[in-house]
Amino acid sequence: MIKEIKAALAKVARSGLDKLQAGARSTQGNTLNYASVNTLDPSRLASAFAAADKGFITEQAALFELVEEQDPHIFAELAKRRRAVTGLGWQLHPPKDANQSEIDRAEELADMLRKIPRFEDAQYDLTDAVGKGFAALEIDWKTGSTWLPQALHWVPQRMFQVDRDAGAMQLLKMGLPEPLREWGWVVHEHRAKSGYIEQAALFRVLAWTYAYKAYNIRDMQRFLEVYGLPLRLGKYPAGIGSKQRDELLKAVRNIGNDGAGVVPGNMTIDFIQATKTGTVDDFLNSVAYWERKQSMAILGGTLTSQADGKTSTNALGAIHDKVRREIMLHDVRQIT
Repeated sequence: MIKEIKAALAKVARSGLDKLQAGARSTQGNTLNYASVNTLDPSRLASAFAAADKGFITEQAALFELVEEQDPHIFAELAKRRRAVTGLGWQLHPPKDANQSEIDRAEELADMLRKIPRFEDAQYDLTDAVGKGFAALEIDWKTGSTWLPQALHWVPQRMFQVDRDAGAMQLLKMGLPEPLREWGWVVHEHRAKSGYIEQAALFRVLAWTYAYKAYNIRDMQRFLEVYGLPLRLGKYPAGIGSKQRDELLKAVRNIGNDGAGVVPGNMTIDFIQATKTGTVDDFLNSVAYWERKQSMAILGGTLTSQADGKTSTNALGAIHDKVRREIMLHDVRQIT
């Protein structure tokens, strides 16, 4: 028996489970470009989605990660949905017809799971699949006479691609795909809508709302930068060279920041008072519109995030609470 156990452990060691397949975090590379989401537009989204439909999900996953990080409303609403799952707690049950030995074994396994450091955090990491379609945690095994998980490491979705022939995830290492090691991973696939795993992510819907909302926010910021400021108009005599015109333009631009400027005597700068006819309400209304759509896509309603005192009745609250419970049970069933 001892020889058989040693042979089995040797086989496991040869399979590579004694070291992390994804490698240490410092060696994973593939870092996010945090400025790239500022150029997000429908054409770029369509390009990322088209690549994902062929199994190359890196760009799509990176955009999902950036959108969640840079849109507080999407982050907050998704966090509500994820915490609804992890807030239930967990139990490990033996089969209904289990004998005493099987019952004892189930209790022993449950105790082993509780001893994994940050096991509750790992459960929350699994719910990352709710928005992004899947979540992958690599098992860090503690080797020895008894092999036990000592950690579950979340690995970003952008480090994977989909093997369309096998319908399975592959890990990208140095740009090359390799199959996930057996017994080395915990992978949860979550379908927010029907479709292949690369198409079933909730963020496939949310990314569009983010892009359109981002246009409104960008235009509102530009509007607020110049709202109420007088128009600075530089005048120069006919016949001067381009160098002098550039100097006048530079002075006109700088005077708005510095409050002072110098120009030749034959040039002038006039200040034309702004009419202040614009309003920021249209931008805010548009942003609120897209955020309502985001809440509906994530939570099935808006009362838990945007109660306005007009429609937030007890009856509607009960209906929304029922919808949220149905969503939570749907998420839990997919995980279990």
